[in-house]
Amino acid sequence: GRMVDEFSAFARMPRPVYRDEDLTQILRQAIFMQQVARADVQFESRLPVEPVPLRCDARQLAQVMTNLLQNALDAIDGR
Repeated sequence: GRMVDEFSAFARMPRPVYRDEDLTQILRQAIFMQQVARADVQFESRLPVEPVPLRCDARQLAQVMTNLLQNALDAIDGR
């Protein structure tokens, strides 16, 4: 069911809106959201202190990171 829902959401994905963004900040926010949602899991990240400029759609990139982190959490839960 989850796979069907994700494919459906992907099929409706809007066109990307590219802007100059800070990749480090996008990653920090995605990790923070998962930390809040899953206080039972310890997250470790090694991100640079300085900004990492990237021209991207921040919303879509954040969704990619959320999906990767969620997949990792699902794998932990499946053990």
